[in-house]
Amino acid sequence: MRQYLSYSIAILLIVVLISCTPKRRTSITVGRSVSGSIADVILFNPGEYGAPMDIWAYVGIANELGLSSEIVDHKFINDTDSFFDQEGNRRFDILFLPGGEPYHWFEAQSGKGLDCQGVDNILQFVNRGGSTLGMCI
Repeated sequence: MRQYLSYSIAILLIVVLISCTPKRRTSITVGRSVSGSIADVILFNPGEYGAPMDIWAYVGIANELGLSSEIVDHKFINDTDSFFDQEGNRRFDILFLPGGEPYHWFEAQSGKGLDCQGVDNILQFVNRGGSTLGMCI
């Protein structure tokens, strides 16, 4: 039942994020964020419910591609100022959501998870031209 629930949540997130994409792109343009950018790629680390070795592998891939990266936690995702500057421009280009146990990512009651603002930040990021990449292995 838990596995079914986690797959359902992951599929729902993917469908919501895809439906909010303003247009299809065949390539990712990196480096077009305004000044004050944090990094090209933001890697969400869900803590104990993720796969830390995978996160570090993706940092290595970003480095190989010449992209700057930063590993963040749920507090970053839940904070609108992390995503956008005062004019509403994106602070980074790519948000990476790793594999793991995504049904645990939303444990906001314990103070360790994504809250409604965090989900809205992701949707607004995509609406404003940001790219998301989700991985499950």
